[in-house]
Amino acid sequence: MAFVFPGSLMTFPSSNRFTWTMSRMIPILFLILAQACWGQIPFQEGVELRDKMKELSEKWLKQPDEESAGELIRLLSFHPQTLVRREKSSLVPLARWANELLAGVSEEKSPLRLRQWNVQVKKKLEESSRRGDLQAVQLIARTAAGVEAGALAGLWLGDLALESGNLEEAVFWWKMPLFPLAPPASTNASGELKARVILAEMCRGNDSGSFREKLNDFLTQHPNASGSLLGKKGNYKELFTGLIKKDLLPHHADWSDYAACPERNSLVPSRTTPQKLGHWCSLDPLLQVTIGEEENPKKGPAAPRLFPPIPSPDLTVHPLIVEPWLIHQEGTRILATHLGTGKTQKWFDAGITSSQEDTPGKVHALAFVPPSFVVACLGSEFPKALFPLEGATPPPPFQGKLVCLKVNEKGAELQWQAAYPLESASRFDSPPLCHQGRVVTAVRTQKEGKETVRLYCHFLDSRQEGELIWTLEPASDSGGWGALPGSQSALVRCGTDVIWTGRNGAMAAVEIATGVVRWARVPEAAEPKKGPSNLSATKTFFSQGGLFTLVEGKDLVRGIDPYSGTILWERECPGANGLIGGWDDRVIVATENGLRALNTFDGSDKKGWTAPGDGAKLPSSGKGFLLGQTLVWPTVKGIFSADMQSGLPAADLTIFHNAPPGNLALSGGYFISAGRVFISVYASEEKWKKHGVAWPKESPSPAQSSGKDAGNSNESPSQSLRFDFSPLQEKVKWRAEAPFSGNTGGVSSIARGKDCWYWLHDQALERRKWDGALVWKTLLPFPCAWIEDSNETALVAGYRGVVGLEAATGKEKWRALVPHGLKEGKGSPFSAGPWLVCARQGSGLAVIDTVQGRLEWESHLPGSGWPLPGAHWNLGLAVQPSFAALFLPDSLGGLWLLNFTEKKLQKLESGQGVAWASTASLPGRFFGLKVNGEIQCRDALGSLAWKMQAVPATWSTGAPGILRTFDESLIAGIPTNLGFLLQRLAADRPRALWPKPLLLPEVNSPAQVQVINRVALVPVGGKEALVDLESGKEIPGEIPSAKKGDCHWNCISTANRTLLWTNPQPSWAVQVSWLGCAWEFQPDGIYPKGIELLSLTPSLAAGKSLHLNSYAGRGSTRLDLSPYFFFVPELRFRSIPPFSKPVLLSSQEKVLVHLPGTIYCLQP
Repeated sequence: MAFVFPGSLMTFPSSNRFTWTMSRMIPILFLILAQACWGQIPFQEGVELRDKMKELSEKWLKQPDEESAGELIRLLSFHPQTLVRREKSSLVPLARWANELLAGVSEEKSPLRLRQWNVQVKKKLEESSRRGDLQAVQLIARTAAGVEAGALAGLWLGDLALESGNLEEAVFWWKMPLFPLAPPASTNASGELKARVILAEMCRGNDSGSFREKLNDFLTQHPNASGSLLGKKGNYKELFTGLIKKDLLPHHADWSDYAACPERNSLVPSRTTPQKLGHWCSLDPLLQVTIGEEENPKKGPAAPRLFPPIPSPDLTVHPLIVEPWLIHQEGTRILATHLGTGKTQKWFDAGITSSQEDTPGKVHALAFVPPSFVVACLGSEFPKALFPLEGATPPPPFQGKLVCLKVNEKGAELQWQAAYPLESASRFDSPPLCHQGRVVTAVRTQKEGKETVRLYCHFLDSRQEGELIWTLEPASDSGGWGALPGSQSALVRCGTDVIWTGRNGAMAAVEIATGVVRWARVPEAAEPKKGPSNLSATKTFFSQGGLFTLVEGKDLVRGIDPYSGTILWERECPGANGLIGGWDDRVIVATENGLRALNTFDGSDKKGWTAPGDGAKLPSSGKGFLLGQTLVWPTVKGIFSADMQSGLPAADLTIFHNAPPGNLALSGGYFISAGRVFISVYASEEKWKKHGVAWPKESPSPAQSSGKDAGNSNESPSQSLRFDFSPLQEKVKWRAEAPFSGNTGGVSSIARGKDCWYWLHDQALERRKWDGALVWKTLLPFPCAWIEDSNETALVAGYRGVVGLEAATGKEKWRALVPHGLKEGKGSPFSAGPWLVCARQGSGLAVIDTVQGRLEWESHLPGSGWPLPGAHWNLGLAVQPSFAALFLPDSLGGLWLLNFTEKKLQKLESGQGVAWASTASLPGRFFGLKVNGEIQCRDALGSLAWKMQAVPATWSTGAPGILRTFDESLIAGIPTNLGFLLQRLAADRPRALWPKPLLLPEVNSPAQVQVINRVALVPVGGKEALVDLESGKEIPGEIPSAKKGDCHWNCISTANRTLLWTNPQPSWAVQVSWLGCAWEFQPDGIYPKGIELLSLTPSLAAGKSLHLNSYAGRGSTRLDLSPYFFFVPELRFRSIPPFSKPVLLSSQEKVLVHLPGTIYCLQP
């Protein structure tokens, strides 16, 4: 039921209950209709609101049910200030009057009815708390706020929101008993509500003078009021005095002065993944290696910090973990320490002479290439010799080697090495870049007073022994050696190109396959920058279809078109010394004082922020990493986690107190911090046990130790409500966090928002947080079946048009109605940035501007474009390889190019009736596969780059095939008379990359072929075949699937794993064994009662395998997944329809599973 009003909390027989509800609803509806028709209600929203209420009231009178009554009351609660006349001619808010009548609260029987109501609500509240049903508690707080038990629910929800750092939500729940009903008569209760609101205003950091004035007014009105604040009971005057003295409340300066008062960090919101990493770091490190020592690595307690953190990312060591080895570079040597035994091996020594003034590991020169290759640049630095004074001895010739090692459990084998020619005053100028089976390096040379940078490209494959493919000078970046010491180039991959960035804005895009320079930018004049440069800072990165670079000489951050080199925008950012990365339309910049976020599209401060926000200085002390929405950030005051949306702390500021700041990395379940003296490795309990080391005792954080005394204080009544979310199954790694269910009825779908998710059902749209809390719910003007979040606007589309809602409040911003209506179907509408492309009924297209909410333009195809009636657009195959270009196939095999900027629809080919089967795209390129086996490649302007006939036309069955992209190449699957043909093709030319195509038996559902890591999962018969995409060979073994001819699995990637949804075969008993641990699942009856959610986690460990044993006469099969991923059962769902395919939705730390009538929220 979509609505529960106070009366429904009482126990009545179903017939009496409905009669009781109607007896109270009819007076309300007649009054609403009468006053709405004659305009006696002063609606603030005008005629539209009045008409909507009239329509809803008539609907309820025509078909009376509790659902319609609930929607009506919901509308009333959104407009509570609408005044109506009560029995005694007094004007009261409509929402309050309606709730009073529904609750049966008359002036004569009010006390008795309220007492009965309170008993029922209290009983429901106790049941909900025991069951852990957070949604039921929220419903009680919303609908029963006029009684003591309802007020208690609101207070508890507000306290819970405050503990999570959601101040606005806390105020919302605390004020719930005040609105729309009057609060309970108790003076103390009213004082407790006001005290909590004042506490939230303190947390929000309001002006101190205003806060003092409100606090004084409160203490004057309620001098003897008592209650609980932050877990302590007592008189409010004493509690507020204690809070002010201790200054426990968080504010923007928390980044800088948290150490002075760590207790306040209990109010900072906490996320699961940073908390998990912080728990690892609260223990002793699994391994600690002293930089510069080949032997005697330290285990156990962390070594003392001999040097304070340095305020810049100028740290020199960037280690790698390829289990079971910790690998790092020292000078021209590559050292590796075993994570289990702690023994160190010297894997390679280039034997290059280096001066005593060399800094070990000066250049970040290690790169890891899956599954087990490590590439390193080894060369001398000679820091002072590179800046010669007059009359000084010139530097010796450059001696450099590029080395490729293959890692195994016993150590490493040298695959190949390439020696560079001797030059005067040369050095490696960037870390190696590995892409498409090639390795690219940059070498800077000074010769006869001029500087040049030369790029070298080698084959990574050991069969070519590091053969040099091409070498070139992309551009010359002027400036003396003394301008910017250290590594001054950056290499970034972008599609099939490598982007080189030098000094003073010099850039070039080089095609990695051929070495052809696509575009280049010459250096600009700039004043030499004083002080050391960040040797390891990121200067350029490619994200969200854009290229972003930092011009250090001018402190400029630029957005660049990666396909033409055009500067789209530039923004001066004083003190910028590196780029962190991109997240959700934001570019994160590291500065000398902290962090700064700029808008991705124009470089403005829209959606931007600065951390610390109060102007304090908090320089970085190493290189961090992005983890979804969270940045794990090393600073001079310690390691913190920052929220990329707000720039505020994302977790307790003390959770990393035991780990020293430095260059950070998260690799294979290990957390690494590399400083100037030590490399510290932290890991989970499973990793400790894996290496045969005893799990250490925890060392409490400052916040935990300081909170011991506070735990002895009296517990408030609201804190006694605790929820027990038990796992749905033993030995499950995930737990159900907020299960809720209900009959979705008709169309039901979910979609991901920026910090929330949307649920579309019953012509209503709900926005909920990832913990299941309802933010808002709104009625839609017409039935809709499509939802997407776009630029702070929720877009909902139905047959009549598109509606834009404010993402924060749910209010309607605009409504774009399309003449003749929209055509619903696969892929319609298609979201293309700020535009929404919709297929109209018939043969037209409608393009809607989602910013202004208007119908931008319509297009009707010319008569020659549609030779046959009944043809239609196939938006399900539309692809957008560039910002302004959209490729649109039609049902007759035609192909069209839609240019958004020019508002032009161009026909590229007619197709001659041969339909398109599948499409794919890489940056700037369109790929299409037709049912006759023809494959096309076109550039962003629609020009044909190449075309090939993948199979003879006589082999084709006319069934649709598939196209997938993998590592800048194409995976083509084509049904033929011989079977399903799978081949890997180059993207730049019609060339096969596998020695021969792979022929598989008949495939059930080609459209469900999935690419995970380096493996393709292909549904063949009653199993899923595994294909290694690197070699083009089938991997022995199988994954159990549904019955033959009906594939019912789905997968979604989140963090470092891929979740695979599958159904075991009927009457199967599946046993999974791994490392001595076994799980067995045996369905009962003809159909399995449960559906398995399995996890595929990438792994590099060798020699491990998975055994799937079937007891249905199929014998035992061995599935060797050692270089690919582990296969671990995660969760079983029971009591659902057999073979139901779910909808999976993931956020940073949670996964939603949408089944018929039920949505589960899972937490890794």
